[in-house]
Amino acid sequence: MFTMAGTKIFETYQMKQVQQEPLSAIEVRFVGKAVPGTELTRPMFEVNGQTQSGRVYRINDYDVDVKKVPAHGSDFEVTIICQDFKKKIKVPITRKPLVEYSIGYPEPDSVKATVYTNGDLEFTGTGNTLKFSQSSIPWKSESYTHVYFKPGIEPANIDYWFYGNSELAYCDALPKSIESMRGTFRDADSLETTPEFFQCTELRVATECFSGCEDLKKTDTVPINLVDADAMYSGCVSLTIPPDLMKSSLVTINDMFRGCTGMTRAPEIPETVKEMENTFEGCENIYSATKFPELVENISGSYKGCTSLKDAARIPQSVLEYQSCYADCINLYGTVAIDTDTNKNSGVFAGAVQAGRQLTLTGASQNLVEIQQSSNNKMIVLGAEVKEEVTQ
Repeated sequence: MFTMAGTKIFETYQMKQVQQEPLSAIEVRFVGKAVPGTELTRPMFEVNGQTQSGRVYRINDYDVDVKKVPAHGSDFEVTIICQDFKKKIKVPITRKPLVEYSIGYPEPDSVKATVYTNGDLEFTGTGNTLKFSQSSIPWKSESYTHVYFKPGIEPANIDYWFYGNSELAYCDALPKSIESMRGTFRDADSLETTPEFFQCTELRVATECFSGCEDLKKTDTVPINLVDADAMYSGCVSLTIPPDLMKSSLVTINDMFRGCTGMTRAPEIPETVKEMENTFEGCENIYSATKFPELVENISGSYKGCTSLKDAARIPQSVLEYQSCYADCINLYGTVAIDTDTNKNSGVFAGAVQAGRQLTLTGASQNLVEIQQSSNNKMIVLGAEVKEEVTQ
């Protein structure tokens, strides 16, 4: 008994001596169970210190920079702090799978879509995925709020994958391989920020991608090879700042920002754009029209119903259709140049220019007189040079 007690005292003495030596490093291991939303405690970590002489001992006095397990995700990063040393480790989150779908292509089991009890939908595996119609999305009826893509999967088409999920609050950065995301987040009206997708250099089609996302406030830059963005942000009433479009190859942006009532300015439009029908229709807080591309062909209804709009943009010679382009822009005034001769211009200023200030029509178009007369609005007048040509 005396020998055992003496040994224990000696070991305690040795440990105290070791602990007085300067540390050279710390090692950390997670040995607990990280349940979503629960508190992290010290017994969940095993922290060992190594002295400059190479001796190792257990450390009980340390700090953890994260106090609570995140509610979502497969893992999270924790930093253990002891004296002047910091050690980062990844802690796996303990989640229970509810249902799993095999969605790989050509081998279904190569990619899995798993729904967990904490509301996560996670995609794992390698390679491409199956293509689904709007009505055949496997997880369409499942309840999930957070979406995660793990490295390795390379879907080309994610059309309608999360369409109509009003509970969706977060989506991970999208895989670079995506070529089409038609209607992917449509009517996901709890989503406040788009996932990162500027890195999706293969993306060509994003028609209605975020349409109806009423809580959307922030969006990533549109990627360089995107061509079709029809109705991409239509009905995003909380979006105040539009995305940067100038790095893209856009051709058609019909209805792209239609009904974005919170947007306070129109973005610059790339010169590649040909179709702009109803692009900013109903954007009632835009005050100035952005320059139309020199080769644009259809701008019908582009600014229709933009009731705050004061400054119109020149209508280029290339335009083939511009019906109702500035219809119902009641505060419009100043000067607008029209250089196209197309007669597809009915109602271009219908219901516009109602604030008691004149709008002067100028430009090279042969239809200026007809446009002015058909407007039935005394506040829409011809520029001096146009009047001079008419009298000659």
